[in-house]
Amino acid sequence: MSGHFIDTKAINICLHYLKQIYLYLYTVEYRAYRLRRRASTSEQYTPNIGYTVIYRIIALGSSAGKTSLGERVVEGLRRKGVVVAVIKQTHEPQIDPGSDPGRYWTAGANVVIVSSPEETTVFMESEHDLRNLVMKYMPYHPLVIVEGFRGVNVGKAIAIIENEEELQHLAKEPGLWFIVSHDFDLVSSAKEMGLNALLFEEVDALVGEIFKDSIQTLSSLMKPEDCRKCGFGSCIELAERILRMEIQPIDCPILSRGNIIVNDRVLHLDPCMQTILKNLVRGFLASIEGVPSGVKKIRIEIELG
Repeated sequence: MSGHFIDTKAINICLHYLKQIYLYLYTVEYRAYRLRRRASTSEQYTPNIGYTVIYRIIALGSSAGKTSLGERVVEGLRRKGVVVAVIKQTHEPQIDPGSDPGRYWTAGANVVIVSSPEETTVFMESEHDLRNLVMKYMPYHPLVIVEGFRGVNVGKAIAIIENEEELQHLAKEPGLWFIVSHDFDLVSSAKEMGLNALLFEEVDALVGEIFKDSIQTLSSLMKPEDCRKCGFGSCIELAERILRMEIQPIDCPILSRGNIIVNDRVLHLDPCMQTILKNLVRGFLASIEGVPSGVKKIRIEIELG
């Protein structure tokens, strides 16, 4: 029998932490926590998803000009160097059953990818949750313009209105941020209601507001300390660099603290999950030789083949 040394003390420590995690996950307290979290998530409004800032362009009518406004907003943001992604909600089928991709889809393929010299199109099962679309199905982008998804509690809403009735209706939209209209009187009415409002022709001003607001939102996630550990002069400067994708959120020591980074995307962990992960890592470190005492920060990199 070979003489391998087994550190039973370290194994027991690891098992102790694993037992703590198991008990925590299956107690009534944790189930109650999950129920509370679900309830709060369904009601709580947030302007961002992780470290992606969301702006929704909405309207009650199908021909109100959502795409026209979105197109001009994207063009204006690109002139400022911002890297922008777009999600468009539509109720029309996007794949022709008679086309070659449509034939594969009809045959039962889960995913159909069509690659041409100009673009690559991916067809997959429909997803209606805006959070999942941003977090699961697209690479990281600091700013996303969304056309549609009226009534969701994610992202700041920019509502296009055409009459007083629409103004009264959309004034109740979650996260309503700006009213946009071709009608000067409607813009004035919106302002009298205490709402931000612009004429459709003032899209450059709207672009400027989005640019400033997105920088403010990203920098606020850093708990602005201007610690300068990232090498930049301020959190505002760092946020602007993130918007231009010159750097990633992981370059901020504050954003990358107590989080998991997957393919350069920082996934925020709530305090409960941070505690679970920290205890698990402590248990494993106790079973490894050569770990220095007084560990304060750990970075784990794993490549999944």
